[in-house]
Amino acid sequence: MDEDTGGLIGDFVLKPDILDLGNNTVYEVKSLKQAPFGKAQVLSYLAALNLRYPGRIFTPGRWNPEAKTYNIFGLPGLVGIPVITIEAFNYGFGVIAWDFVGVPEWIPVFVAIGELVARGIQIYNARVAQEFAARPAFALLGF
Repeated sequence: MDEDTGGLIGDFVLKPDILDLGNNTVYEVKSLKQAPFGKAQVLSYLAALNLRYPGRIFTPGRWNPEAKTYNIFGLPGLVGIPVITIEAFNYGFGVIAWDFVGVPEWIPVFVAIGELVARGIQIYNARVAQEFAARPAFALLGF
């Protein structure tokens, strides 16, 4: 982070989910299933930040989310499901883990399928635009 502007420094490739510059702490937010992998990411952020800012010592965050559960309203693609509740907690070593509460197992799959379909549409549209741009101008006019 650029301390003057608070923005990301362009050449700083690693981007922690939460960087608390006031307390010099770093957090990575992961689903409960992915939480074990978060520690490695926090370690890489710490190494990079401690090299980048030699006068400061960054550590894994110890903050625990104040609320045990959070309601998320209006998830894209989930028509008819107004609210989903997640539980969030400090998994340890700067990792904030979250998990669905009382959600049927098919909902995360439905969300993932929706994301895959959206990506497929983006890729298709990009391919069509590329093919369109490659045509000679006279062909576009029907000649």
